[in-house]
Amino acid sequence: TLSTALVVWLVLHWAERAEETGSERYILIIAYVLGLSTGVHLLNLLAIPFMAMIMYFRKRNFGWPSFTALMGIVLAIFLIIYLGIIKGLPKIAITFSKIMGTNEANIVIGSVLLFGILILSALFIFAGSISKVQKNLIRLGAASLLLIVIGYSSYEIIFIRSSQNPTIDENDPETVQAAISYLEREQYGNTDLFRGNTFNNFSGKIDDNKLFPRRGSRQGNHIKNYKNYSSDSDYFWRYQVKKMYWRYFLWQFAGRGPSVEAGVSRMEAKPTEDGVDWFQFGIPLAFLLGMAGMVYQFKRDYYQALSVLALFILTGIAIIFYLNQPDPQPRERDYSYVGSFFAFAIWVGIGASAIFDRILTLLRDKPFRIHTALGAGFILLIAAPVVMLSKNYHTHDRTGNYLPWDYSYNILQTCEPNGIIFTNGDNDTFPLWYLQEVEGIRTDVTVANLSLLNTPWYIRQLRDSRPEGERFINLTDDQIVADEELRRPLTPMKISDSLEKQYKVSGRFRLNSKVKETIEEEFTLIFEDFPVGDKSEKIKKELRKLGLKKVNNSRQIEGKERLKGSDITNFDYDVVEYNFVPYGSENNMGSMPIYLGAL
Repeated sequence: TLSTALVVWLVLHWAERAEETGSERYILIIAYVLGLSTGVHLLNLLAIPFMAMIMYFRKRNFGWPSFTALMGIVLAIFLIIYLGIIKGLPKIAITFSKIMGTNEANIVIGSVLLFGILILSALFIFAGSISKVQKNLIRLGAASLLLIVIGYSSYEIIFIRSSQNPTIDENDPETVQAAISYLEREQYGNTDLFRGNTFNNFSGKIDDNKLFPRRGSRQGNHIKNYKNYSSDSDYFWRYQVKKMYWRYFLWQFAGRGPSVEAGVSRMEAKPTEDGVDWFQFGIPLAFLLGMAGMVYQFKRDYYQALSVLALFILTGIAIIFYLNQPDPQPRERDYSYVGSFFAFAIWVGIGASAIFDRILTLLRDKPFRIHTALGAGFILLIAAPVVMLSKNYHTHDRTGNYLPWDYSYNILQTCEPNGIIFTNGDNDTFPLWYLQEVEGIRTDVTVANLSLLNTPWYIRQLRDSRPEGERFINLTDDQIVADEELRRPLTPMKISDSLEKQYKVSGRFRLNSKVKETIEEEFTLIFEDFPVGDKSEKIKKELRKLGLKKVNNSRQIEGKERLKGSDITNFDYDVVEYNFVPYGSENNMGSMPIYLGAL
């Protein structure tokens, strides 16, 4: 947000001094801030079209050919920064890694960034040799890219820090491959935007392949909520636009009322769905001023208003389209659209100025017009902020609010020495980490985040957090990597294919009798890709040898072979070679995990 506000202010400052000697320095500062901001968030890149339009309308009159060319240049600049610098430079690191003979991210990526800085510096120095006519333009472009890369190099701190193996080292980007995965945000996955699978209201499954897919998540709680919408367009409008953007927008400028927080169960309550209170502040003055300011600017300076509108849309509705958020979200997401709220705040200021200007016009022949206008302007400038502060202060005041600290302290103190706490997500993990890492409280306790335990880097970090002999995870690095390989989608395997040949892992896994008793009729084994015909009989014969009874009585459901837990007398088998995957019964066991060996 600070970076966005800064580049907007800088480009407007440039527009006022565009004809002055040395005004290019504002463009160079903007480039540096853009580079720095990528180390925090990529949101700032969405301000590029706004800045380009301000520069364009400042230097020349509107014309469709030139404006179309401008949009092409904006797209090219965005791709150069996003694909060429942010994503492109790290990928060059793979080649550098081979040349340098090391895979350490801090060394290799640092060298790549230094190489890019040297190339752009040379381009800046020798611009006159390339083109004497466009010398200044080439030098300005090269200097801007150079400053973007220098700002972007702040990412190197992440890799240097990771190489020191700190206690909290998320994603562990020590190697070049891990660093690239970190920079490309692979942990968040990909979402179909223009075409892909989406929820089918008739089948109740994710099976439709269509344009503008909005309901593609396969998580059970998401699918449950997808049923409440008649179509993807209905979901986009009612949930993604109205609830996940318009509601937050009105919170900022109209008023916030009671609503169900994201990720919190309704518990059969029926509060106001949209959570908007139009009269929280008496009248929605900020909203009215913003709308008045937008109309006023479009009347007075259409092209400047169009620039602000571009910033408003790109940092608001465009983000909604790109994120394609499922329902529900784990927390409120209003912070994602601060850039859009900032753009509307510009109109709020213009609206206040418009009213001030209107009062002066109406009272131009009156002797008291200046005093009246100043008084009205003072009220406009003070009224909205003061009323908003008075109404919202109690929810923003953190005085004496020690709930997160006390919550974390009490949980840590319940543990025996060298105990283990299993947490689920950010909200219950980060307060514990704070007390341990910042205040040094109960550092003997291991906090194990179940969400992160799906990743090999976190398993290694938890294992190494304790000295040998006190570890509760005793897997080797090879076993951890093998476990990650086994989590990939299963493919059909012949019975003759050995486990050692397929996965380079040996060993058998036994489920003890105590566990077997607890899962009696509540447990189902699903054989993925179970063949039929002669192959099926051969495999069933082998399964009997491994201790499975009543194999002939197993049922075929949706192309998968199912056996009840009561049919199993001995779990001493190669779970991977036969593609066994355990599933808990939805009615009895819910999502309780049962792990068989490396699965």
